[in-house]
Amino acid sequence: MEYIIIACKYGGVLALLGTAAAQDLRSRKIKNSLCLVGLALGFVLALVDPNMTIKDWLSGVAVSFAAGFALWLLGMFCAGDAKLLCVIGACWGLEEFLSAFVFTLIIGGVFSLFYMMVKKELKLRLLNVLNYFKTMALTMQFRKYTPVEGLKNDMPFSVFILLGAVSSLIYKAIS
Repeated sequence: MEYIIIACKYGGVLALLGTAAAQDLRSRKIKNSLCLVGLALGFVLALVDPNMTIKDWLSGVAVSFAAGFALWLLGMFCAGDAKLLCVIGACWGLEEFLSAFVFTLIIGGVFSLFYMMVKKELKLRLLNVLNYFKTMALTMQFRKYTPVEGLKNDMPFSVFILLGAVSSLIYKAIS
């Protein structure tokens, strides 16, 4: 039974993330049904996995939702990416979500910087981010981030969520 739980917990999540990445690359959309399946899988795991509780499920979902929602508000994630983080939080719990999230941000951030340098957009985008934070600090009001006009934010971040999750599992296995 233990091996079935482990297969569902890790294999199931990676299968869902892989499917989401394929959908995102193909259509720039991640289906809500996929995220709902992930949340349901996490809930079932919380009921049957002796190493996970409903409290772990709730804390994983709550923190992953908050992180994804914040990045969506800032315009750094699309809504599907934010919901996809909840799948990891629901199935793996808070601690493993945080590990996957950190790896996701590092891998996605490094790739994004490289991508912007190649496209010769780095300086313009960094100045835009600096002005965004400067405006919020001066006005003391939160506002949604608006990207540089004329430049597309077309990076399917679900690919980096998948890579971050895989990297966190590899790190866990070797440490």
